[in-house]
Amino acid sequence: MAVIEMLRVQCPPNRRAEFLVRNGEVWTPVLERQKGFISKETWVDLNDPDRVTLVIRWASLDHWRAFPPELGKQLDVQMGDLLSPLICEAYEAYEA
Repeated sequence: MAVIEMLRVQCPPNRRAEFLVRNGEVWTPVLERQKGFISKETWVDLNDPDRVTLVIRWASLDHWRAFPPELGKQLDVQMGDLLSPLICEAYEAYEA
């Protein structure tokens, strides 16, 4: 069963487009090269323009946990001043 990593980010609306581009340039290519990575979606909340939700699907919890923490720190540095506090949630995905 797949595992969903859900990241909720508070992003000022006047910088949201810039955040979306940089996140796509910095994080997405690296995630795509990780073993067990399935997909990444970016959701912009229509009711709360400050909130962006990143939904990352992994083949398993072990694959997600295998992501190197030091690499994550390096990517966060590349996000620069667009790095925002976030809430991380994890889910198991069941197909009906």
